[in-house]
Amino acid sequence: MTIKYLDSKRISGITADRTGTPEVPAVSGGWKEVGRTTLGSSADTISVASLPDKKYYMILGHIKNTGGNTVSHVRVNSSTADYSHRRSVNNATDATGTSDNRMFSTHSSKSIDSRFIQGYLANKSDIEKLGLFNVVENPSTGASGQSAKIEGVGKHAQTSSALNEINLYNDEAGSFDTGGELVVLGWDDTDTHSTNFWEELASVELSSSNTTIDTGTITAKKYLMYQIFAKKSTSGDVRFRFNSDSGSNYAQRNGIDGTDYSYGSLDKMNICGDPAQTTDNFFGTGFIINNSSDEKLLTGYGLWRNTAGAGNVPKRAELANKWANTSSQITSIQAINTTFDTGSILKVWGSD
Repeated sequence: MTIKYLDSKRISGITADRTGTPEVPAVSGGWKEVGRTTLGSSADTISVASLPDKKYYMILGHIKNTGGNTVSHVRVNSSTADYSHRRSVNNATDATGTSDNRMFSTHSSKSIDSRFIQGYLANKSDIEKLGLFNVVENPSTGASGQSAKIEGVGKHAQTSSALNEINLYNDEAGSFDTGGELVVLGWDDTDTHSTNFWEELASVELSSSNTTIDTGTITAKKYLMYQIFAKKSTSGDVRFRFNSDSGSNYAQRNGIDGTDYSYGSLDKMNICGDPAQTTDNFFGTGFIINNSSDEKLLTGYGLWRNTAGAGNVPKRAELANKWANTSSQITSIQAINTTFDTGSILKVWGSD
């Protein structure tokens, strides 16, 4: 082996000079799919069982009605007792339930076209199991019909074992239609897999100011997740278009600091909610169900810095939006503002 001494008396060599065990590639642990159930026929329950013991779970659920009204309650381990929950529908006053038979109710109306459910559960065997849920509900098709927003928390007062099953169940006359799905992702700080559920599809950072951040063409995926950081110094809110569609095909419901605003038949959807906060830096994140033949539903959050300094409270937005397209999947996203400053970023991940 030839040894070279550099100016700083460091020793260098080449790969061919190495002996012994080769370098081991680094491994990563992220959100991994740990279970999925897709209905092959109509049913009143969608269950994902035999879950591995993970510290945290993320759930993604998409259902449509058939044969009449449905609701979609969350249960764990098929248990019918020892739950409590708190939830708000369309930013109304919280409703609560104690000593109940479900962790959370993900519905506003019982007669719907579709419903998209996203949530997280904390899972430690000797601690009560906690859940955080956000739902966008599509009462009827078409851009004139605004979505409903259901948000809240729940717990299962069980401290003897870890979760091994998550259920969505219906106790109304209708059923969940064929194709209804529940996906469960798991994460644990000891995980070292490299099979992450979320694949990065786009990452765009502006090198100069612009009115649009465009992902360009992205791979069509059933589930999408986005994050956006908008640096703004001029007037204008932050809105999304999909596939550059500028027709009146969008509807939105935004909760701004707890106040509800809803609009239909728009040419783009608002993801920051409040034009009055136009010059504040904005951060937003959310999830989209992206089936070709279904209207695309988005649930998400956002916040504005508000005026700089700890004496000024930030502002928040909660989203339940839709794109009333039933002929194609989202294959590009355009974020639109009067001006995005240099350094504004839009990132998109996806998975089937």
